[in-house]
Amino acid sequence: MRNPSTSTRSASLRLGIPRTTVTRILSKRLKLHPCKVQVLHELKPNDKPKRFYFTMRILYKSDEDNCYLKNVIFSDESTFHTSDYVNRRNCRIWGLESPRAIRKSTQ
Repeated sequence: MRNPSTSTRSASLRLGIPRTTVTRILSKRLKLHPCKVQVLHELKPNDKPKRFYFTMRILYKSDEDNCYLKNVIFSDESTFHTSDYVNRRNCRIWGLESPRAIRKSTQ
């Protein structure tokens, strides 16, 4: 398993050993850790004024109505399917430390 993004399932099939054994070898013997993939949104120069405008609108509305923010749901979870789909729940990259690798998506 030279490629850190090879799944433990495919390594298990290729090597003919149970998946739990592959995971145990990676973590206990090789001291590797599974790192989750993070999908990040690239900030563009035009985004800063938009973010500022949004913040000012929220502050203005909350000054008008004290209960305004109680009616807004903020969440850090979202699903985007514009060009590439990444199943972050099942995707792990094994390494000694977090890879900090960036893969740009083409649209």
